[in-house]
Amino acid sequence: MANESYTVFNAMVDIVASPGKAFDGIKPHTKWLWWPLLIGIALACAVFAYYYSWVDFEWLVEETIRQIPAEDRAASEGA
Repeated sequence: MANESYTVFNAMVDIVASPGKAFDGIKPHTKWLWWPLLIGIALACAVFAYYYSWVDFEWLVEETIRQIPAEDRAASEGA
């Protein structure tokens, strides 16, 4: 396989199927780092957006405060 025909998507498949081949294929393509990074960031943002659109934010705050020990809550209210 020539390096010109080896794409970032081939590398993503090869990371799972044939890691050695993937690493050999990406050596001359240092700018490919951005694709997996951007995909990871986009997926993380999508998960957070989905979770916070689904969960009741007031409930989340109340549950978080409820889980704080009473003495720590009292100390923070007095500060």
